Amino acid sequence: MACYGRYEPTASSSGGGDWIARLEQGSGPVTSPQVNAIAAEGLYDYQKEAVRRALERDGRILLAHDMGLGKTVTGLTIMNHYRGDWPLLILCPKAVLTQWAEEVARWCRHPRTGPPTTAIVKGKVTRQGKSVIDIKGSVVRGDMKVKKFDGEVKVVITTFDVLARNLDALRFRPGGGAWRAVILDESHKCKSPETKRTQAVLPVALGAARCVLLTGTPMCSGANDLWTQINMAAQPRARSALIPFGRFQRRYCEHSTIRTPYGSIDRYSGVKKEHEEELNRVLRTVIDRAKKEDVASQLPSKTVAPVYFTASPAIRKKLNERQARFKAMQKADEIAELEGTDERVPTHEVLKLFVDNAVERAEASAEWVKEFFVEREGDDKCIVFAYHRAVLDELEKHLKKCTMIRIDGSTSSREREALLDRFKTDDKCRIALLSLGTCSTGLNLQHARTILFAEMYWSQTLHAQAEDRIHRIGSEEPCNIFYAMFPNSLDGMVYASLRRKAETVRNVVDAAPPATPAKRKPVPKVTPDAKGVLDLTTALASGPPPVTPKKRRRIIEESDDSEDCEMGETLSAEERSRRAQAAAERAGDVQDVDDDCPLECVPVKK
Repeated sequence: MACYGRYEPTASSSGGGDWIARLEQGSGPVTSPQVNAIAAEGLYDYQKEAVRRALERDGRILLAHDMGLGKTVTGLTIMNHYRGDWPLLILCPKAVLTQWAEEVARWCRHPRTGPPTTAIVKGKVTRQGKSVIDIKGSVVRGDMKVKKFDGEVKVVITTFDVLARNLDALRFRPGGGAWRAVILDESHKCKSPETKRTQAVLPVALGAARCVLLTGTPMCSGANDLWTQINMAAQPRARSALIPFGRFQRRYCEHSTIRTPYGSIDRYSGVKKEHEEELNRVLRTVIDRAKKEDVASQLPSKTVAPVYFTASPAIRKKLNERQARFKAMQKADEIAELEGTDERVPTHEVLKLFVDNAVERAEASAEWVKEFFVEREGDDKCIVFAYHRAVLDELEKHLKKCTMIRIDGSTSSREREALLDRFKTDDKCRIALLSLGTCSTGLNLQHARTILFAEMYWSQTLHAQAEDRIHRIGSEEPCNIFYAMFPNSLDGMVYASLRRKAETVRNVVDAAPPATPAKRKPVPKVTPDAKGVLDLTTALASGPPPVTPKKRRRIIEESDDSEDCEMGETLSAEERSRRAQAAAERAGDVQDVDDDCPLECVPVKK
């Protein structure tokens, strides 16, 4: 599972000095914890192992799991073990602010009090005493705006840049005191300690008792990306052994000199080949690595999930207006149906509400794509589907600076083949903007592992066919399917409808047929030989014939014995057997059969 492997103390490598041995010594397990079974319910084995390792290290770890392996859930599960250190601070990219709030509500729900009170901080913030006030666009338990939060808020979600701009107000947690529980999503954004972003985040992370770093790409350009992350994830007793940043990059990075008219500039990048193994040894003291190919056996072949985007106050107002208009249209249709009139709302007016929502959501969808597939190093590719041309145009407007392709109904066959070939072969072209109506069938795009439906359409068949563009026979890695939406809007209605239709298809089309009952073996017929003797050898070898109540009644009814049962009389099994034997004897000679033999006695006609 672990690409970098689990920490195991080794002898000091040549040239590394004693500081690596001291770092390893200080990075060993602090405790032998027990993972809370309730908190870890629903996690895969590799996630439970990551939680256990984090608890061993007193809540400090760098989770370098590939995209789609559930870093968010793993990080929240770790922090659920340290509720006493909350409020929890979560720093993440702007594109996933609302997504984090949704995951917190789902995975941090208390059985009695429900989800924790959560504040999303997106703008200018000031502090008055111990309370943080004037939060622009804050969210607490949904979309309820607030102007103030204090110690009652349990989770604060914001971006790295908002923290840097409002450091005086957000440096300390609500109610006063340093943050004790911090999650850094996409921690590779904190690279050089000389940048303003890192200078704002570093003291907050170092001062926290628990700090979980999440990233699928811990090293984007070189070894100098790792120093800050190692420093933040290291245990306090090991942190003093880490060498300074300047010495770290001189040892592990390739050095070059850039000549300018104003002098020379030293440039450090990449990793020195002779020190790769040693750097791996340093990184193992803080990292838990999981790659898709290593844990594929634990994962479903396809994961489908919604991704929620934050709506600005202006967009939220429009979303609420469209939702109110849709409800009014529904009511008007119900009245028209009751009155038996044809004055119903035209279908195109209803659909326009959903298209307008998708157009409003296009910018947020584009930001999400750029965050994970443009600004991040790697070779993962993403397919973005939309149905209407207006949505495709809006997406293209916000992605025009990215290397991408677009295919819709106006693309000729020749252009289409050339664009698809470029998307498959060009490593720099990582985004394909495709029409859901045109490209949901007939394409093999399994070299991509992610699909984002920037617009949802009402046809579940279209979506299923589009998902199969990457979820195909021969795929070696799990697929991730995301549906973009705004919370508390009409988007949820479409998504719920698609899920219901998919469930119906599974129940009707994909359900396994009921088990077919085993056929009963034919009962061999026992006939007498020339002397009138029954040969039971064959019958006994092939198994006893069934003794049915109907057959017993027939034999009894054929008897004129005075002991025959009356209507409604209940006979024991022994009595039925005795009467059947007597009836058979009166009808003719029979072969004596042991009382324990389950065979029915058959009379021999004279």
